[in-house]
Amino acid sequence: FSVALHRQGIRWEDLPDTVAELQRLLFRGTGEKQERILYLEPDDGNGAERRQGKMRGEINKFANVAKLFETGEPDAFIEEFRLWLDGFLAQDDILFAEAYYTAATFLLSSINRADGEGSDPHRVKKLLHLDAFGSRRAACQFLLETAASIIEREGEEQERSSEAIVRQLNKYIEQHLADDLSLIRLAEIARFNPQYLSRLYKQVMGIGISERILELRLAEAKRLLDETQWKVQDIAVKIGFQSAPYFTRFFKKQTGLTPHEYRTRRIHV
Repeated sequence: FSVALHRQGIRWEDLPDTVAELQRLLFRGTGEKQERILYLEPDDGNGAERRQGKMRGEINKFANVAKLFETGEPDAFIEEFRLWLDGFLAQDDILFAEAYYTAATFLLSSINRADGEGSDPHRVKKLLHLDAFGSRRAACQFLLETAASIIEREGEEQERSSEAIVRQLNKYIEQHLADDLSLIRLAEIARFNPQYLSRLYKQVMGIGISERILELRLAEAKRLLDETQWKVQDIAVKIGFQSAPYFTRFFKKQTGLTPHEYRTRRIHV
């Protein structure tokens, strides 16, 4: 049998890469079908190349960091982004530049996806020029600040978008109190997942969709009782109840009065 040895001790953090190199060396050596002792030299000309290969692997790990941004985990993204950048501070100029522009390209793409709205032209220009920074630390800090700025701006845009969606939904509900206002139906109209729409609505309004619908139906019922002489059954249908008894139970639970008692009391007042 053959064995592969390293000629000197190695650092613990280099062990996985060194073992892989020894295995490749052993595999090549045993192809000659004779027993041999094979040595991996401390620096056989490939050491720097191996280290560069390892660091390029680290550059490729930025995809995992970026995924945190895409899935809406801003705090985790900033923390992992910081750690990823720190790993290149002591590398050679080429590797650091490659890491910097990998991150800068991603951030620029994020700005472009928002059509550049609210972006600082000076910041965008500086993002494309690594030589504009006095130190690597300053360059990394700029990347982190740019990322934080994009996250803040997207959060504001998402908030405005969410509020607009809820306004449109409330308008639809107000105009269709007699119709099917189930969560599934409203989700179809808004083109959202029902569970997501429910969470979004409560986040913006502070109450659930069903609670809001009942509030609006109660308010409309009171208005019709005050301003019209419609029969209770007609009012029930008008605001989305299919039976007068069900509407009466709902109304009394909310006000302590039946619809007839409410109307009579209002007349006497």
